[in-house]
Amino acid sequence: MGELSKLHVMFNQLKLHIREGIIVKWYLFLTVMLVSFSLSMVYIFIGNSAIERYSDTQQLTFLNVVAYIFRGMQEYNPAEGKEFIIEDNYLIWNVMLAIIVGMYPLRNLKKMGKISLLQVKNRLWWWLSICLWSVVTVFLYYVMVYIGAFVAVFLMTFIMENVNVFSSGFDIFLLKRVFGITYDTVPVIFWIKIFVLPICASLAISGMQVALSFLAGEAVGYISVIAVCIISAFSMKPIWIGNCMMAKRYIEINPNGIGMAIPIIICLAVWIVSVSAGYIYFNNKDIL
Repeated sequence: MGELSKLHVMFNQLKLHIREGIIVKWYLFLTVMLVSFSLSMVYIFIGNSAIERYSDTQQLTFLNVVAYIFRGMQEYNPAEGKEFIIEDNYLIWNVMLAIIVGMYPLRNLKKMGKISLLQVKNRLWWWLSICLWSVVTVFLYYVMVYIGAFVAVFLMTFIMENVNVFSSGFDIFLLKRVFGITYDTVPVIFWIKIFVLPICASLAISGMQVALSFLAGEAVGYISVIAVCIISAFSMKPIWIGNCMMAKRYIEINPNGIGMAIPIIICLAVWIVSVSAGYIYFNNKDIL
């Protein structure tokens, strides 16, 4: 079989996975959008109230809402003696994505997946198609998060005079309240990171979840996601990639926080190792 034929087979499998794991389960992605919309609306009302009370010259924008959604939690320092509590705004995005990613691959293999695998007659291309499905799922997941936030800001633009969806900037007053900063601006790299790093982390975590689901079962896949979330919340070291989803831990907000290059490299390494290890196991597993 030529390389083009192999790619054709893989993309046919990918289309099948997209249909069965995304299109058929459209309601899961709609739920993500509705959750994003709801949380955005809550913040819009909070932000609008704060502007009216303290700074009526400012306007809440889409960027303010995105920063709020992915604000995460402050660095945890055990020496301070504070209780270790994981913020729900950080957990919710990881848990919802884990549910979507965890529901399809292994169950598909136990049902229609075996038939399609026999038709393909190549485990590598079937496995790669599953991994690519997880990539598509992650990107679509974030698209729904952003759509939910955008729709909320768009609707309230015509209701609240302190909300402006058409602004390409952000309200530094509200940003100061969310992140506890004192300076009057944040660099562009902060906004690049807030759109890039959460996606990178989710790609790596989802790849790990898919691999571990095949290695040890769905439950272990879910547990691995929760474990990464908990350890990342406890430690701000870049190796714990959950920190990528917490803007309060970016170096632009916290001097001891994470940059951009190293976390991306770590996320890429986690994804590659997960895909490789998963394939090695899958290729030697008796699934018939």
